[in-house]
Amino acid sequence: GAVGEKTVVPEGMVFVLGDNSQSSHDSRYWGFVPVENIIGKAEIIYWPFNRMRILE
Repeated sequence: GAVGEKTVVPEGMVFVLGDNSQSSHDSRYWGFVPVENIIGKAEIIYWPFNRMRILE
């Protein structure tokens, strides 16, 4: 979609984004992902260093 375009995520689905918007195959490419397909959890941001932190 266009920059600033709003997306309504259906219940039971997630919209995932990769960290490289120019070449990520994420929900902008594949569409919504069913929640039951999520098998992991992000725990830390390590790049860029000035944003490094542990996620809750």
